Amino acid sequence: MTVFERTYDAVWPFGQWCAVAMAMKRCGLRSASGPFDWMGGGCPLGAYINMLTTNFAGFFLKENMKKLGDMPGEGTERWKDMVHGLESRHEFRIGVPFEVNYANFHALIGRRSKRLIASLRSGGKILFVHWIGEGHCRREDVVADMQRLRAAFPESTVDLLVIETEKHAKEVSYEEPESGIVFAIGDFYDQERFDPVQGNEKLVVSVLRRVRMRGRWRNILHLKLASLRKRLGRVFGGRK
Repeated sequence: MTVFERTYDAVWPFGQWCAVAMAMKRCGLRSASGPFDWMGGGCPLGAYINMLTTNFAGFFLKENMKKLGDMPGEGTERWKDMVHGLESRHEFRIGVPFEVNYANFHALIGRRSKRLIASLRSGGKILFVHWIGEGHCRREDVVADMQRLRAAFPESTVDLLVIETEKHAKEVSYEEPESGIVFAIGDFYDQERFDPVQGNEKLVVSVLRRVRMRGRWRNILHLKLASLRKRLGRVFGGRK
């Protein structure tokens, strides 16, 4: 499997929801924030690739956005880009005027989008991770979509790992329809059996830990130190 043989310069979440970024962070694969890290909406893979090949043209334009409701537990509103199909669930704060929320959100997404495009133009080895909660991808469609993405950024090596759910699968199996495009198929997500946000996180992490990335162990060390500082803060912060 070429995806597990190469060492990547950057690994980016490619949807469909925030569990991808969360699992990547646990494995030391998340070095920087990308535009799709905390997005939902269940967009097909081709929609993400369209956003990249058009340099995010029209991405979350104000006139294309629709409010879907509130998330009181997080203190945020849900807004959807009705053209691209992506949904923001964490950036629009309840009680803050829309214009203020939108200005902050637009600046944030702009920075993250430019960071991702710069990575694709860096001439390095780039891996995207796309996690499908339900349903299956047509292999020929994925190959065609990746050919478009690679053609748009020929200076870099761009690969893809698709995590695809097969309910009640006894183990993870792998398919490689084309070099650098790998499907990991297993029982990764079932709302009735696993966490409704992170799915079968343990199983996903077992797959992602096979990915090699430069600086990965530095990311893991940083994560462990941050966790240690947090625990120490709780211990000593509670003392009078």
